[in-house]
Amino acid sequence: MKLDIWRLQNPMVQINGLVSLPMNQKNPQNISIDENSLKQQKRKVIGGLLTQELQGVFHHTNTIEEFQAGSKFESIFLESTKGILDENDFQNLNSIIIYSFGDLKNYNYFYKFALPELEGTNFPMIKSNKLKTIMNQDQMTNLSQKLLEYIKGVEQTQIVITVSQNEDNAFSVSDDIKASLQPNGYLCFFDASPLLPSILLKNILTKLNHYFQKNSSDLSPGQEKIIRIISIRDKISKLSEQVNLNESFYIEVKFVKSEDQITDLKVKPIDFSQLRTVTLTLKEQMDPNMISEQACDLNLKLMKWRMIPGIDLDILKEQKCLLLGSGSLGCQVARNLLSWGYRNITFVDYGKVSYSNPVRQCLFTFEDSHKPDNEKASIAAMRLQEIFPSVNTSGHKLRIPMPGHAVGNNKEALDELYSDLNQLETLIQEHDVVFLLTDSRESRWLPTVIAAAHKKICLTIALGFETFLVMRHGLSTQHHDNTVNGDRLGCYFCNDIVAPRNSVADRTLDQQCTVSRPALCCMSSALGVELLTSILNHPLKQGAVARENPHQCDRTELGILPQQIRGDLSSFNINVMYGEAFDKCIGCSHKIIEAYQNDRDAFILRACNEPDYLEELTGITAMLAQVRMDDIECFDFDEEMD
Repeated sequence: MKLDIWRLQNPMVQINGLVSLPMNQKNPQNISIDENSLKQQKRKVIGGLLTQELQGVFHHTNTIEEFQAGSKFESIFLESTKGILDENDFQNLNSIIIYSFGDLKNYNYFYKFALPELEGTNFPMIKSNKLKTIMNQDQMTNLSQKLLEYIKGVEQTQIVITVSQNEDNAFSVSDDIKASLQPNGYLCFFDASPLLPSILLKNILTKLNHYFQKNSSDLSPGQEKIIRIISIRDKISKLSEQVNLNESFYIEVKFVKSEDQITDLKVKPIDFSQLRTVTLTLKEQMDPNMISEQACDLNLKLMKWRMIPGIDLDILKEQKCLLLGSGSLGCQVARNLLSWGYRNITFVDYGKVSYSNPVRQCLFTFEDSHKPDNEKASIAAMRLQEIFPSVNTSGHKLRIPMPGHAVGNNKEALDELYSDLNQLETLIQEHDVVFLLTDSRESRWLPTVIAAAHKKICLTIALGFETFLVMRHGLSTQHHDNTVNGDRLGCYFCNDIVAPRNSVADRTLDQQCTVSRPALCCMSSALGVELLTSILNHPLKQGAVARENPHQCDRTELGILPQQIRGDLSSFNINVMYGEAFDKCIGCSHKIIEAYQNDRDAFILRACNEPDYLEELTGITAMLAQVRMDDIECFDFDEEMD
């Protein structure tokens, strides 16, 4: 309630507590306050036990200093006791007051509890005995039967009723408390306290005496009126067939007609400083996983309250993020996703942890590099679970089919290809967001196509030696609407006029490995997750409008929503850019998506085995054939330009 609704407010809210009758005179019953108390909702009681409802107020402070000062207690006290002072309302006998503070980071809770009492509650008690010593067996049986009929006949029993006895020892029940002043009347009180009389009973008698003093003009000062009280103290269930009154008491008190002028009802003042502070430490009783989750949520909610009140944190928790690549980028993206409150992260990688990985890839350790079973995706998921137990994560070993990487036509090779293809498509379909974090250009092609076909949010993070690119892919032609989304944004391959080839064939060691300045990974990963968070907080999601001028891009609570972010560490520059979709793109054009959807397996097989197939399919080959060399203008950047 504090985290999700009140936040930094500290309102006075109405609550209701439940209290049941005690097991015996030595064991009082506590007032039960739970989440339903704040919502004013009715609760089911185990075993149908008879309970009484007490109304009250709850005030939660923002700081321990505010709690200790109790500056608002007096106003809360006055407001909460208005109902008690209504001389005609005999059911509103008290108003519980809870004044509290919660140290949410350390799971310590402090509260003070007050139960106001009316002034003038001292009445001479002239008799107090067990009820069974006053009434005979027939009377006890008749009374028990009548009380059971009353309890089963109402949804919520009143805390005090009147029981009247006629000449035949038959009893009747009434909600008219004033009838207890009649010679044949008993004040019947469901008493949860071992004290005799309790504060609630004293308040009832005070109100009844006030009525007696105002409506007994026929009596002379000093004349007395005996009030007969039945204090019900037995456990009673609505499911039982009888009411046992063995522990109930019979009490007689004396009202004396006063000669003083009758004044209004008053509540005894309460000194806040004299109220005992109760401290509850729940840290040890709580599940450590739950503590971790709430602590992480608290940091995000504090940011929401103070700085970005319009941000939707719940949508981040719901998103299922697929990380294709579990190396430097994959590890760092996962950590940043956790920091923003994402709870569903899946890793995909075909490699194993090597000795060079732990110093650059933050989810691996030296021990991982020489384990017999050290698949990157599985270890990354396991390590993420160790960092934050509440995350829903898994790792999958998967080889992504790539154009230019010939498969062959033998059955074993084809079965492996289609198995990998089915697994990849299933994973993308099951997730909401796809991150392309692999270390080769061609391994990003097929996920780009599948994500576009299934309208998934797709983000690319790519590294050079000292440069990086972070971009969001635009919508496919099937899902894009110019009137809503503006110009269609491109994907990672929209600037290419050649299809990706096998980038690891005929390459030296330095060309086969990802060689980049170490800080690039951290910088680009952080920007990628920030870009995703902005996308999810925009109503159009990946369809948000981007333009060449950054200031004309769509905005969210977090700022502008660009399409591309390019950085250069050599000059410490970061530029926001924009790229329109290429109608002959080998990743997201209409012909590519159509070919994939019409005959997926044949399309992928040809893309892998025939290096020129994608260029021919999209029309790039025909376009290049029409270009004349004379039309190409060359620039010599060494010459001085006017």
